[in-house]
Formats: sequence, structure tokens, C-alpha cells
Amino acid sequence: MQSENQSVRSNFLVKLRSIINFQQWGIISVLIVLVIILGISSPVFLSPRNIRNILQQISTFGILSMGMTVLMISGGIDLSVGSSISVAAVIVGKWLKAGYPVGIGIVLGLLIGSFIGFLNGMLASHTRAHPFILTLGNMTLFQGVAIIITEGYPITDLGEKFEFIGGAII
Repeated sequence: MQSENQSVRSNFLVKLRSIINFQQWGIISVLIVLVIILGISSPVFLSPRNIRNILQQISTFGILSMGMTVLMISGGIDLSVGSSISVAAVIVGKWLKAGYPVGIGIVLGLLIGSFIGFLNGMLASHTRAHPFILTLGNMTLFQGVAIIITEGYPITDLGEKFEFIGGAII
């Protein structure tokens, strides 16, 4: 009788493990558990306003992660993405502070980011340096460039037209 119970229990566990492949669904399972715990502990957490706020705050990371996913699937890695964005952002910020049009500033930022990505890609494909080491070095370089451009101070008051872009809700 006892061995029969153990057999049923082990069969149940085997079926449960086959249904819930922890390597494939582990992170999603942890996320679901966290949402349930936070939803129970704070009634405001699952409110539509809070969910919209969270989605708006992580939208930039979502867009970046799509590009990084394609890169990682192809076997590459780029550690300099954040620093590349910093360089493009501070150059555009200085451009806008000087009074130039917002539309041209946005195109300028996209061109700078594209050029930095092109530069990283060319260096990775035409040198013997591993992309991890290459982009780690470029990350440090671009951080330094951003700090030199801003002299360590934030760029503020870019105008209502530019602030509208970051505050839009879709």
C-alpha cells in the first residue's frame, strides 16, 4: 500500500515537472508569484493606474531588450548600449539647449546611436577582439565622453516639445 502511494506520488511529480519545465518557465513563474504576493500585500499594486505607470517606466528597457535579444540570439553581446544612449542623449540635449529644432535633434540622436552601433559592429567583425571585451572598452569610453560633454552636470529644461515625447502615453 505504501509503495503504491509512493508510486502515485512520484508519477504525479514526474508529470508536474514535465508540465512545468522550470528551466523554461522558471522566471515567468517567479514573476507570477511576485505579482500575486504584491497584489495581496498592497491593494494599489494591481490598480490600472499603477500597471500603466509600471509599463510606461519600463517601456524604454522593453524597446532596448528587443534589439539586445536579436543580438544575443545571433551569438553576440553589446555591453556599451547604455553608454551609447548616454552619448547620443547628451549631444542631443546640448543641441536642444542651443536652440536648434527638436525634430532635427531627434534625427541627430538616432544617427549618433546608429553610428556607434555600426562602429561596434565593424570593430567586432574586423578585429580579433572578442565582442565582450570590445564593447566593455567602448562602454567605458562612451561613459567618459558623456561625462566630458556634460562636465558632470545634468542637462535640464529642454523645452515643452521635447518633454512631450518622454511623457506621452500610448
